[in-house]
Amino acid sequence: MIITLSVLFGLMGCVFYYRRYLFLKMVLMVLFFSKYIIGLYFYIKRTRNNSMCKKEYKKLNRYFIEKYHLISNDKDYTIMFMSSDNSKLRNHISDFKDNIKDNLTNRDLIVHCNISSDQDLVIELTDIIRNFCYYFDKDYSLDMFLEYLDNYIIENKPQMQYINIYDYNLCVYLNDSEFTERIFPLKKLTNSGKTFKELLLND
Repeated sequence: MIITLSVLFGLMGCVFYYRRYLFLKMVLMVLFFSKYIIGLYFYIKRTRNNSMCKKEYKKLNRYFIEKYHLISNDKDYTIMFMSSDNSKLRNHISDFKDNIKDNLTNRDLIVHCNISSDQDLVIELTDIIRNFCYYFDKDYSLDMFLEYLDNYIIENKPQMQYINIYDYNLCVYLNDSEFTERIFPLKKLTNSGKTFKELLLND
């Protein structure tokens, strides 16, 4: 018992004597781990930024479709790629990755998009068409988007499956000083050869 107390008091005496040294060591340890955690946070944030993860791959009639989840500047995006040639699809994805910033800027070319008649709005499409932002400044036919849209309604809008979207208009509002409205009858747009670039950028 006496020996145990002696050891205990001895340890307490050592702690008291070296208290400043031990305190400094603890502070240094806290600073070290804080620096490590902060460094790890910024490393994860840096590697997470501009990261793309494939969410879906499927064949739709003659088209190959890939859907990606993109994180850029701490924002989440859905990006769609579509082509009748699988090798070209790979090139689209590679090109997008090389120019992520510019391609995401293309999303802002469209303020609003919908399918509507003269009186009624049938379906709001802004987010859906923005997912195809890679094609906005390129000469790729709109037919692939219309094919995707038709399938999207079948899979996600069962209450609208009785509607023939080709009886309506594709309406696009552009992000310019006048919020230019462009209206295209879908029946005429189909197989017309009109491209995304013509839809958005050309007069």
